[in-house]
Amino acid sequence: MSDTETEPPVAVPEVAVPKTKKARKKAAKKVKVVEQPQPEPEPEPEPVKVNDKKTKMTDDQKSSLREHMLAQHADGKMTVSEGKSMRMKLMSRMRKGMTLEEARKDIA
Repeated sequence: MSDTETEPPVAVPEVAVPKTKKARKKAAKKVKVVEQPQPEPEPEPEPVKVNDKKTKMTDDQKSSLREHMLAQHADGKMTVSEGKSMRMKLMSRMRKGMTLEEARKDIA
């Protein structure tokens, strides 16, 4: 085709529109819109799993913690409530695998 010629108009077929509301709803249900499939999202990398499972303290850990807490109370450095709080903090860190010294440094 040359530049001066135009394309012939395309005839659009007429669609019969139902007259009643109920018929229009029924016709709309029959006509389904075809959705283009969306590309599947790339799987997200799995987060690094932290060992959430608490492990029991070994006898060595228990004895070292007990000796440490007795020394703290004997020196009068802590009150009873402070001692309980410190003991629980130390125990939670020791269950994760820290030594007593590492746990003390982590708390301080």
